[in-house]
Order: sequence, then C-alpha cells, then structure tokens
Amino acid sequence: MNLGRPIFLAGALLLAALSINVWLWRQHQPLPEIQGVYIPGAKGLADFQLQDHHQQPFRAKNLTGQWHLLAYGYTHCPDYCPTLLHELVQLEQKLKQRPETLQILFYGIDHQRDEPNQLATYLTYFSDSFIGLSAIDKPTEALALEDSLGIIYQLETPEAGSAEASGYSVAHGTSLYLLNPEGKLQAVLQPSISPSGIATFNADQLLQDYLRVRAYQEQSTTTDRIATTHSP
Repeated sequence: MNLGRPIFLAGALLLAALSINVWLWRQHQPLPEIQGVYIPGAKGLADFQLQDHHQQPFRAKNLTGQWHLLAYGYTHCPDYCPTLLHELVQLEQKLKQRPETLQILFYGIDHQRDEPNQLATYLTYFSDSFIGLSAIDKPTEALALEDSLGIIYQLETPEAGSAEASGYSVAHGTSLYLLNPEGKLQAVLQPSISPSGIATFNADQLLQDYLRVRAYQEQSTTTDRIATTHSP
C-alpha cells in the first residue's frame, strides 16, 4: 500500500492551515501602540562608514545582534540634546532592572566639531555605555545613514571670519530611531510637544514603546518560525 500521497496531502494541508493561521494572526493582531511609527517588515539601511567615539570604524554591520536606539544631535547643543541624553540615561537605568537590553547611540551631526574625542568627552557626562558616532573624517559617507533614517538638520553658520563664526548653532529634528537585531529600522519614536512648542522625551514612555515593539516583533518572529518549522 502506497502511503506517500496521503502523507504528502496531510503535510500540505497542515502547512496551509498554519499559513492561514499566521495570516489571520497578522490581520487581527494590532500593531503596537507607540508614540511614533512602527514599521511592519522593518526597513534596511544603506551601508555607511563612521567612527565611534573610541576612533574605531562603525558600519551598518555593527548594528546587528541586538536592539539599538539611535539619537542624533550635536555636542554644542545648549538645551535639547543634554535634556534628551538625561532621559536616555534614565531609560538605561530602568532597563538594568529588566532582562531586555538596548544599546544607545548618539550620532553627531555637526561634522565640523563632533569628532570622536569631543564625543567621548561629552558622553562621559551622561553614560559610559553610550556610543558616539562621528562622520568628521568622511562626511559624505554619513549621507547613507542620514538618508536611510531620514535625519534632518541644518547648520546655521555665520559668515567666515565673523565674530560668531566659531559659535554657530545647528537646527535639527527630534526623532529617535529604534533598530532591530537585524540592523533594520523597526520604529521611529516621536517626542511630546508642549503648548509652547518644546519637544521632549520621557524615559517611561520610551521604555513602554521599546518593550511594546520588541514584544510584538518577537511574537511575530516566533509565529513565522513555527510556520517554517512545520513546512514539509
């Protein structure tokens, strides 16, 4: 008696049922509610070449293996950046009490002044575990990262030779970028805006958003793995 065909059909039916269940799960499972935008499927980044604040090369491949939260700003920022980094320190402290890990990155957008040593000195005031990223040697290489993430900034540079030439400021956006362990952009987190137009992040909100995205992503990955494991 040939049992090959019945077994094959049973396997095919099981795979079809699992595929339908996965599809139904995705249709009825709401995306995580966060203060920002969750990106289904995640977005890959173009390769880039930067230096970290230890003057070591940092490329897209360095983003793989764990979750990262990338903030951007400049070391001469008088108010927003120090406040943001303070909240990120609080986030880091809260995560130390949990099994989940998150590496925080600070990308310096002032390519004339945010060199590795400057970033190293600056970040020391906040956390020894933060990683500063600099593009001072290859500013054109930074465009790949900036374009992939949608980083927005503008140098407000006075004319060369003026008294203010060394003290220019930088206008920039306020998004944070959550990258999954595949090095892909999984979510863009947005700040709260006060009635006066001031943008601020809160460590508790950031923690909640990160945990929601991570839980959803891990559940989705597990569902996909189950479906793949049972395929004939």
